[in-house]
Amino acid sequence: MIVPSALSVLLLFVGPVMAAPQSKSPPPAEQEIKTEQPSTKQINLFRQAKVNLLDAIAAAKNHGGGKLMDVSFDVSDGKAVYKVKTYQNNEVWEAALDALSGQFVDQGTITPENQLDEEDKAELAGLQQATVTLAQAVNAAEKSIGAKAMSAELEEINGKVVYEISVVQKTGFLKKVMVDPKTGQLSV
Repeated sequence: MIVPSALSVLLLFVGPVMAAPQSKSPPPAEQEIKTEQPSTKQINLFRQAKVNLLDAIAAAKNHGGGKLMDVSFDVSDGKAVYKVKTYQNNEVWEAALDALSGQFVDQGTITPENQLDEEDKAELAGLQQATVTLAQAVNAAEKSIGAKAMSAELEEINGKVVYEISVVQKTGFLKKVMVDPKTGQLSV
């Protein structure tokens, strides 16, 4: 008599656990906002760069005009560069700018708007409605945190388009600042 009743109690507790679906990965929106901490080498190269993020934005703007979508510090083939992305004339231009010399390292690539994925198209729609430029968002984030921006990207997070600014704190860690492209409102 004890064994059947113990078995039924065990099934009451184990049954729901076995039936519950196991989530192996976070929802896509959570995956998008989690980023890796840059390596110590990348942070050191960033600190040695003679060109800052606002200078890279100005260089991209001067190169061909258009609206800036993304500018991010990266290490490519051992060289410190800023990867820039602009939108103009229904095309997205992407290129790399040397972080020491301020010169473009290549002519870049052009992608017609109709060949962009849905996320990029949503970000473009948000960019078209923006009253705050990427440079203004970076400036506000740097002043708010008191640190230098390493990247600034137009992102769609939970259905809302924002500028996501990563600033390097004195400790070497990144802090994310979101800036609303319509209002300029910051959230840390």
